[in-house]
Amino acid sequence: MVWNRDLNELFNRATILHFTSNWLKKEALLLGAPEEKSRVIYAGIDTEFFKPFSENVGVGKGRKIRLVSTGRLVPLKGYEYAFPAIKALLDEAREIEYVIIGKGDDLDRLRRLVMDFKINENVKFVGIKSKFEVRDLLSSADIYLHPSKTESLPGAILEACAMGLPVIASNVGGLPEIIDEGYNGLLVPPCDTVSITSAIRYLIENPTVSQLMGNRARTTIIGKF
Repeated sequence: MVWNRDLNELFNRATILHFTSNWLKKEALLLGAPEEKSRVIYAGIDTEFFKPFSENVGVGKGRKIRLVSTGRLVPLKGYEYAFPAIKALLDEAREIEYVIIGKGDDLDRLRRLVMDFKINENVKFVGIKSKFEVRDLLSSADIYLHPSKTESLPGAILEACAMGLPVIASNVGGLPEIIDEGYNGLLVPPCDTVSITSAIRYLIENPTVSQLMGNRARTTIIGKF
C-alpha cells in the first residue's frame, strides 16, 4: 500500500524517531519502525502554572459536583458514552454539571444527544478557551473525565492531573502511562457507560479517596512529566 511504502521511507530517512508515549512507539515498531532509532520523550507540563488554587475545594464540599473534559468534539473522544452516565447520576438525585471544553464537527450531533437525554441544563459546551480559562475551569472542577476511544498521551489529562484532579479515563493507548488504576485515578473500559457511571459515583461517595488520588496525580506529573 502507498501509505505503508511512504511510512517505511520516512522510517529509513529519519535519524531519530520521536514518540510521545510507549504505546505509540510499540504501534510504530509493529509498522516497521527501527527499534534503534525510536525514542520516547514525554510532553512536559508547567506545574507552576497548572497547580491547585486551593486545598479547600473538591468532591464532598457541599456543592454541585462539576466534571470537566477537554478535547476536540469528534467521535473518537467518546463523549456520547459520558452522557448516559450523567443522566443516570442525575436520576439518582445527584447535583452534577458537566463542562466540555473544545470545538469540532461533532458539536451538533452531541447537542442533539444531550437534548435526547434531557440533560441540556447540566451539560455545557463552552468552546475553545485560552490556557488561563482552561486553568480556571479545571480549578473549579471536582473530577476530570476523559472517555476517549483511543489516545496517545493527551496534554489535557496532564493538565488536569497537575491541577490535582482525580481523573477518570478510558484504558486505551498511552493513558495507563499517566493513570495508575486506583492510585492516582481510575481507568475504565472504552465505550462503557456503566463503568463511567460507577467510577463517577465512586469518587463522589468517597471524597477522601478522591482527594488522595488528585494529590497523587499531581505528584505523578511533577515526577514524570
